[in-house]
Amino acid sequence: MDILSRIAGDTWCTIGVTITTLDTKLARLLEPKAPAPQKRLKVIKEIKKKCPQIQVGVNFIPIIPFLGDSEENMEGVASAAREAGADFILFGGGMTLRDSQAAWFMEKLSQKFPHLVKKYEELYQGKYSPAEGYQGKYEPQKRYLRQIHRTMLGLCENYRLNFRLKRYIPQDFRRQNYIVAQRLLNESYLSQMMGKTWTKTFWAGQNINNLREPIEDLAKRNELGKIRNVVPTIEEYVLSLSRGSSENNGSSSEYNRKLYHLSK
Repeated sequence: MDILSRIAGDTWCTIGVTITTLDTKLARLLEPKAPAPQKRLKVIKEIKKKCPQIQVGVNFIPIIPFLGDSEENMEGVASAAREAGADFILFGGGMTLRDSQAAWFMEKLSQKFPHLVKKYEELYQGKYSPAEGYQGKYEPQKRYLRQIHRTMLGLCENYRLNFRLKRYIPQDFRRQNYIVAQRLLNESYLSQMMGKTWTKTFWAGQNINNLREPIEDLAKRNELGKIRNVVPTIEEYVLSLSRGSSENNGSSSEYNRKLYHLSK
């Protein structure tokens, strides 16, 4: 803890603890050798108590269909994370099924929850049999993912939990670049979660992040459009961010709420 505290004091430190369910029995089945969910929450609480400068939260990844995706479980995880003092709760994408991981999971599912096998076959548009293993899609259907993401965004708003990490912001010429880039990357993340177009915004953010000069200088020379993927609509947005920038890098609860309402 002392080492992590010194790191946080000198630069930036973030710790994420994976929690996918508060059901101890289910957690033991899914992660046989991992600590119980309550012990993981205790870790979060202890870190925030001893080193409040460390950013710590929950990795709610994956959200497991029909086992961890009930409103009761999702709200339970969010509520417990908030009570433990978590700064964030990360989620995104669905549980993937591939290769030996898919074979292991579907075998366990057929043994412990045989009534769910058919639901998985429908959700992943595939088939499973002990003899042939799993044959199907890599991830759940998009409409299912959008519903899960919308629910989680609402819970993050209700419990005032960030759904994106507050990133390291250097105090040199890159500072404004990083702040603007993070805003764009947050926007692209949200668009991706909602099944909307996101790649141009994402790459614009990445390219701004990697600039070798302050973005303010490019703006003064009216050269923002020369940055790859910064199309006119993104250029206008970048200019508005530059004019209204502050230390907030786009990860605060207030910004979460703005993003959440954009998703509705």
